[in-house]
Amino acid sequence: MNGICGGYPEIYDHNENRYNQIKEEISIAYLRSICSYLGLQLKKNDRPLDNKGFDLCVKSIEKIEDENIIDVRPLINIQLKCTSVPEYDIDRKYLKFDLDVRVFNNLREPSTMPSLLFVHLLPTVVPKWVYTGEEYLSITEKMYWLNPLQVVHEIKEGQKEIRLSIPLENVVNMDSISKILYLAAKGERIPNVL
Repeated sequence: MNGICGGYPEIYDHNENRYNQIKEEISIAYLRSICSYLGLQLKKNDRPLDNKGFDLCVKSIEKIEDENIIDVRPLINIQLKCTSVPEYDIDRKYLKFDLDVRVFNNLREPSTMPSLLFVHLLPTVVPKWVYTGEEYLSITEKMYWLNPLQVVHEIKEGQKEIRLSIPLENVVNMDSISKILYLAAKGERIPNVL
């Protein structure tokens, strides 16, 4: 395993601020691999959209052929987060994740394009984040998704963060991204369990 993460000669604590940009780039590479395999376009948004909470967008390049389609090349906006210190509910069915209220509200604004939260989990041990074997490259752990628009919430005045429960069955993979884009193409709501 490579012990030099981000060019740093020593390994810092997994939640060290030095690693924030590295975590983001690893998460983008993880998602880009899935999108590339599916023939989808993954685009990193410019700063104005990024500041609104839309880090990336995934778009279908090929037309989706179906009589019920209202958008043949659907697009989804993504707020991408990463953590190496995950918290779970007592039954270990949900990932508990704290999101800035401002970002949460932005993701819930009415739009013809769905806006989803993707959270990538990395191991606590930094050298396990990326593994290069003799015949493969591995970006570890999993990524999960949530549609904040389908979250029942109550936000109090002055509240800075909201704790979200992301179903662990909501794994970001080829199947889930395809289903989400298909629902978006039909103009249907995206439930938090497909």
